[in-house]
Amino acid sequence: MKTNVKKLSSTEVQMDVIVENADSARIIDNVYKKVGESVNIPGFRKGKIPKAILIQKVGAPYLSGVVTEDVINEFYGKAAIENELHVLSQPEIEVTKYFAPENEAESIEFTAKVSVRPDFEMPKLDGMKVEISVTDPTDEDVTRRIDLIRNDKATKTAEGDVENPDDEDLASILGLESFDELKSMVKDELKQGQLARSIGDAGDDVLEKMLKKVEFELPQKVVDVAVENFLTNNFQGEKKPTDEDKRTAQERAQKDIRSQILLDTYADLNDIKVSQDEILNYLMNTASSYGIDPNMFIETMVKNGQLPMATAEVSRSKTLAHILRQVKVVDQDGKDLDISRFVGKDETPESKSEKKKPASKDAKTVTKKSTTTDSKSPEAGGK
Repeated sequence: MKTNVKKLSSTEVQMDVIVENADSARIIDNVYKKVGESVNIPGFRKGKIPKAILIQKVGAPYLSGVVTEDVINEFYGKAAIENELHVLSQPEIEVTKYFAPENEAESIEFTAKVSVRPDFEMPKLDGMKVEISVTDPTDEDVTRRIDLIRNDKATKTAEGDVENPDDEDLASILGLESFDELKSMVKDELKQGQLARSIGDAGDDVLEKMLKKVEFELPQKVVDVAVENFLTNNFQGEKKPTDEDKRTAQERAQKDIRSQILLDTYADLNDIKVSQDEILNYLMNTASSYGIDPNMFIETMVKNGQLPMATAEVSRSKTLAHILRQVKVVDQDGKDLDISRFVGKDETPESKSEKKKPASKDAKTVTKKSTTTDSKSPEAGGK
């Protein structure tokens, strides 16, 4: 395969791709085999029909189209990876030389115009600070949460009446020594939940600050697709979007895509990767939040080709956590906050070295056969 990349703008390139017969021979043979197994020609067994006879039967244009399409499907992605393109859109393909059944030795050639991530200088995080509000839950908040727990632990009497446990019984049911311990535990859980939400806001804040420090052109085709999808999903039937709705959709799409480009670029620069376990946990948690069977949810995601989207979501969340670890986070009084419980900690040279240490001879290991296959995707699949 030979490729030549032309930069049309900061967000669009054109790839000229030439696929020689040595690269496409396997695909050509597979197409002839599949087509040969689908037609009946007296005197020949399926799959054993000579190419010349098969061409006469189904026609050279048909074979030319099928082979060319299969070649493009395989080699477009390879060409994008080989040229390290960060693809953001579906390609616009133009075939400049189709497969010729009468002369298989000829190359197959096509061009692909595609939107790509723009180059820009990542803003520095040195000295950046974000503030989050940290407040203690009120007594009323604690009481409401305990009442929910109490109702969940209610029992029915022989007469069919509902009986809620009293304070000390409730604490005992939960394995605690006293009701005061239960109140303290609930108060801490509420505070940590509020802190987690505040840290989410802090992530949005630091991302906004980074975006203000950098300028780059957005791929308009990608923005247009995002706007169209938003309007299609939110305005159906007789409900039509107003001009204000369209402006809102445009602004939202531009903001989202700018954020995604910045986070994806940061992830590449800092070699942030996501594991299959992280993707699986994300899918399981998402399914649980919707009350859907996890296996069914994952199967649907795979069937609809949505795994790349899930991978991108996990990667961006992980990237934002990495960014938050690099900036100063303070409360409303300017006091430094330790948010490592929520965003983790950066690996130290010592921790990386510890990971690489071989297991001791006495250590027992348990291996499990994987039931899934590792797959690559442009970002994963589109990043």
